[in-house]
Amino acid sequence: MKAFRIGLCMALAAALGAIPAALADDQGAKPQTPYLIEYVETGCFWCHNVDATVRRLEREQHVTVRQFNITESSAAFASFYAWNEKFKGTHDQCLGVPYFVNTRTLATICGAAATYDQFKAWASDERKQGRR
Repeated sequence: MKAFRIGLCMALAAALGAIPAALADDQGAKPQTPYLIEYVETGCFWCHNVDATVRRLEREQHVTVRQFNITESSAAFASFYAWNEKFKGTHDQCLGVPYFVNTRTLATICGAAATYDQFKAWASDERKQGRR
């Protein structure tokens, strides 16, 4: 049964392109796929501690960081798992939360120890050196 669940999660993540389902804006307009993603868990101390930095980033840099709770949504967990599989064996792999992924540049932040300047660089549309 466990193998079936993992297979189902991988199939779901592949269907989603490693991103949870597209989200409509508040006006019910055309769905938009988020490109700055934060994965969290219910009751995560570190996730809560980084909230102020993420809100500041959104306010000052005029970006939106979409938060997905991997303990409350199987699609969010599948997406989290798929990103970790994509980055397996690299410094961008993160087996815990909070985990931040910029899907445009493939920049990641693992954990809550990043500075505000590191978050600004992560949210930037500039491609990381050496990445395609």
